[in-house]
Amino acid sequence: MAVAKEAEGKGVGKSLMRFAEKWAKEQGYGTIVLYVFANNKKARSLYEKMNYTEETIKYVKILD
Repeated sequence: MAVAKEAEGKGVGKSLMRFAEKWAKEQGYGTIVLYVFANNKKARSLYEKMNYTEETIKYVKILD
């Protein structure tokens, strides 16, 4: 999911997430899994406010 820069901070992402959760429940799904880059602080903050929890951490090293 992505939100246009000009829509950031206006509740668009939260509305999209709530819609996705509602749709998933209606389809019988019991879990939503999200992947987010570690430096995407806005998205991570939103997910945490919506009661998503961090589950795994991935470490990456670029080799020269």
